[in-house]
Amino acid sequence: MTTTRRFECPQGGSTFSVYLSDRASVGDTIVYFEHQNLDELVASLKAKGIAFLQEPTDQPYLWREALLADPCGNKIKLYWAGENRLNPPWRLD
Repeated sequence: MTTTRRFECPQGGSTFSVYLSDRASVGDTIVYFEHQNLDELVASLKAKGIAFLQEPTDQPYLWREALLADPCGNKIKLYWAGENRLNPPWRLD
């Protein structure tokens, strides 16, 4: 069973998300970080020699995402979702 958990800070509107897999192997957990200027952030990290597994890509769920891995192989997803992060059109009340 896999699960994604999003934690919302009580002040400021920041969130922290973690995707967990029931398979306990490296690379099955993803940590998410949102950045409003995603493309510029990715370009600056690439200029510093950081390799990406996926370039910034528009997703069908209305997020723009890029994917990289830390030296141990754990995945890090950088994304921009804006209003769709907390209030996507498909959200159930």
